Amino acid sequence: MSDENSPETGAPADEGQGKTDPETAPAALQAALTQAQEEAAQLRAELEAARQAQLTDQEKAVEDAKAEARRAALAELGTELVKAELRAQGAAAGVDVSDLEYLNLSSFASEDGRPDGERIGAYIEKQRGKSRPEFADLDGVGTFPSRGPVISSMDPNELADMIADGRFL
Repeated sequence: MSDENSPETGAPADEGQGKTDPETAPAALQAALTQAQEEAAQLRAELEAARQAQLTDQEKAVEDAKAEARRAALAELGTELVKAELRAQGAAAGVDVSDLEYLNLSSFASEDGRPDGERIGAYIEKQRGKSRPEFADLDGVGTFPSRGPVISSMDPNELADMIADGRFL
């Protein structure tokens, strides 16, 4: 067909075909994606600001109560979340962090009450350096084979006979 437009899209047949450089296409797509994400974040912020401006006093009070409830819940459960994160990162690194009784867990929480992965990771790395020393196998230490006679009973008469014969000491 000698038609100017492509039958599938209605676009001119020679435009966009074979003109894309495969080396620059991914960079261009990445730049376009980044720009679109930035625009979307900006639009979300504007939408939230507009929504907040239109709230009535009662709706604002409800929103404030929800935010306070979130903070209270995170404050209450934050230490449990920190414990779980410490144990998870410790297990992944092969560090025993089972004794958390005297550890200030709130120092591992961020301002919003959630676990701070970077602080926890730094602590785990520090603990990894303090690994317990490996001791050599001490086979036979503390146990010695008997060189004397075998004492089969604790009868005082038998023991006296063994001592008198010189077999005991």
